[in-house]
Amino acid sequence: MTGNSISSVVRICDDADAKHQWVGNDDNGNHHHGVVKIDDDPFTLHLSWKTGRDGCKYFIGNYRLNLRALLDEGYVRWEDESERTVRLRFEHDRHGFIRIARRQDEKGITIGWLTE
Repeated sequence: MTGNSISSVVRICDDADAKHQWVGNDDNGNHHHGVVKIDDDPFTLHLSWKTGRDGCKYFIGNYRLNLRALLDEGYVRWEDESERTVRLRFEHDRHGFIRIARRQDEKGITIGWLTE
């Protein structure tokens, strides 16, 4: 995590309860995304990643995300402002880093790392 984004994403204990469970998969364009309510803040997430459909699932971490701060900093975007939803997107980049970023060609926050 870099810059002023340190409070936007906090890694919590590996055995902490997380309301959301997501599994990214490199077979899906090396990213995973979903639409979440901005009011589900803090957003707690158990994130795992697979390097392929039939690959092993690797635990990346448990996180507490401040969605409003991520929106203000430009790391997530409004999906439907009237519905108060944002699109949260994770990517596994070519260097092995797991990042939160709106798009592949935009700035992101590195939250983890995975290589096989």
